Amino acid sequence: MRYSTSRETVNPLIAGAFFRSGQIESWGRGIEKINDACKEWGKPTPTIEFKHGCEFSIIFYNDMSIITNDRIKDRIKDRITETQSRILSLIVTNPRITAPILGTKLGINERNVRNNIKTLKNAGLIERVGANKNGYWVVTKKHE
Repeated sequence: MRYSTSRETVNPLIAGAFFRSGQIESWGRGIEKINDACKEWGKPTPTIEFKHGCEFSIIFYNDMSIITNDRIKDRIKDRITETQSRILSLIVTNPRITAPILGTKLGINERNVRNNIKTLKNAGLIERVGANKNGYWVVTKKHE
């Protein structure tokens, strides 16, 4: 995750209005407060993705992703390898995860990741929605 540590606001007029209305207490603490609140409630910290220096998205994870992750492990343990199980877990945690990032997190090369993804797709356990660059993964219900 990368974000500016600068206390400078992008739009000082809007920031000033929020400050005067009492909706913010100071500049530059939003991400820190979000992460602290997630930890306090026992939730995973969100994934923050920055694009083109000025666009960003925040992906929050709810209890359903944790439940789904456990259910996947229980129901398909015998049908897939440990590596494939870990790929599924990472996809549930971050549906927009890429093959290179999966490889880094799993300590395997990208080709191996792609072969495992192909196996999972052929088994009907995952599918890709959208383009390779801007799409995301869906863990299907076919395995239930």
